[in-house]
Amino acid sequence: MKVICVWCKKGMGEKEPLDKKEVTHGMYPSCLKKVAVEMEHYEMSQRPIIDQIREINFKGAVYEAVRLLLTLGVILAATFLIGGLLPMD
Repeated sequence: MKVICVWCKKGMGEKEPLDKKEVTHGMYPSCLKKVAVEMEHYEMSQRPIIDQIREINFKGAVYEAVRLLLTLGVILAATFLIGGLLPMD
């Protein structure tokens, strides 16, 4: 039975019974580490924003809040400018 890595799809050799032409799966330790890192990032992205902010340092949280407020301010200013430039019937 042929064994392939479920993550990278590379062959990992064969295992009993050798006469079967079926494929089974395993995972290389290096691929397992990659999956663990990706899962950690995925889990971080699925948590509420407040939990994510608590995990970054205070300076980073302040930076992100200021950046969000500036972005919202630009959007608001652009909305008023475009609204003022559009002809009113």
